[in-house]
Amino acid sequence: MQQSENVPFTPPETPKVLPAAWFALGSVFGAVILFCVLVILTRGSIMDSLVGSTELEATRIGVIRQAARDGVADALAASGPKSPASSISVAGPPVPQAPPTAQAQQIVIRQANVQGNPNAPVQIVEFGDFGCIFCTRFYQQTLSRIIDKYVKTGQANLVYKHFPIVSLHPGADLAAVASECAADQGKFWEFHNVLFERNTKGFTSVTLAQMALDLQLDVPNFTSCLNNGTTSSRMTADMAEGRSLNVGGTPTFYINGQAVVGAQPYEVFDRAISQALAKRQ
Repeated sequence: MQQSENVPFTPPETPKVLPAAWFALGSVFGAVILFCVLVILTRGSIMDSLVGSTELEATRIGVIRQAARDGVADALAASGPKSPASSISVAGPPVPQAPPTAQAQQIVIRQANVQGNPNAPVQIVEFGDFGCIFCTRFYQQTLSRIIDKYVKTGQANLVYKHFPIVSLHPGADLAAVASECAADQGKFWEFHNVLFERNTKGFTSVTLAQMALDLQLDVPNFTSCLNNGTTSSRMTADMAEGRSLNVGGTPTFYINGQAVVGAQPYEVFDRAISQALAKRQ
């Protein structure tokens, strides 16, 4: 009987981990630990940075709001006899006050700035600012109704006077000068309307020249007028008249000398104009 040969037992060989694999694994583990440490250490500085940005933004807003308040104070200081501070509000329309009654001889009328019958029994004088949100509100919500009922029927005329408050509305003075350049070409009211329709982004010489082009004005003459400021004296004369009448904010109106302050509802103007007509009968 043949005997089987005894073969010694050899256990299976354990796989060897290469040094490179251990090195890679250790690198990943170390990177994770290092990242966690950095997050913990830098968390405070990141939060400080965010807080600093927030504080910077708050400071910027504060500066803007303070500039607005300073502009209101400038307007009040420039308005002759002092009105109560509540007559102007940055956050809302001016509270109606009672400026002195405007006498006809105090208002210098430029014919180009008059709309309607010059001999109408009622005269409505507006001291306005092309950059003023409340003047824009009056233009959008009330002016056309007054024109339809009273101006087109010959019962009233409308006079526009400049009172830009540049500290609140940068570029409003340039727009006023530009409107007078348009007046020299017989299109004051057309330019007046476009200014109020496009005043959301402010005014520059470029945007004003584009308006002149759109209205088919003589653009080279318009640009020359705007650049040399030949019409600025009309604006400053209007502002001097406004100060003499205690105008402290825009819009301010005089209806046959009776003051109406702010972008009041149409009904307020309707009543004031009707009363002025009744006194003339």
